[in-house]
Amino acid sequence: MSTTASGPAAVAWSWPVAPAARPGRALPRRLSLIATPFWTVQIGGQSLFFGVIALSLMFLAGYGGMASLSQMTVAGVAAYMIALIGASNKTDISLGWPWWACIPAALVVATAAAALIGVSRCARPASIRS
Repeated sequence: MSTTASGPAAVAWSWPVAPAARPGRALPRRLSLIATPFWTVQIGGQSLFFGVIALSLMFLAGYGGMASLSQMTVAGVAAYMIALIGASNKTDISLGWPWWACIPAALVVATAAAALIGVSRCARPASIRS
């Protein structure tokens, strides 16, 4: 089996691609020129966050065939910990940690919650496991 191509397909792949033709790099630059920081940070960031969670749930439910709310519980625990210990304009309900300190702390707490959820799922008798 040859890895080289001949004919029009080989010519098409050998042409250099202009940087503007690569939307993965050009789109964020253009979007920052026309959109407000609210759209780029809040809407764009939340869309990416929820997209990652949806993709991970799709991986479990689609390929693994197991739909579990435990995964969303772990994501919720991490988000709640970031809300509690991260910087906020409500100083009476948050600790005001910087982002670089609260994200690892939230991951540690979420990992501990995931371990507790996993142990509780495995500790049940086989007759009531689903």
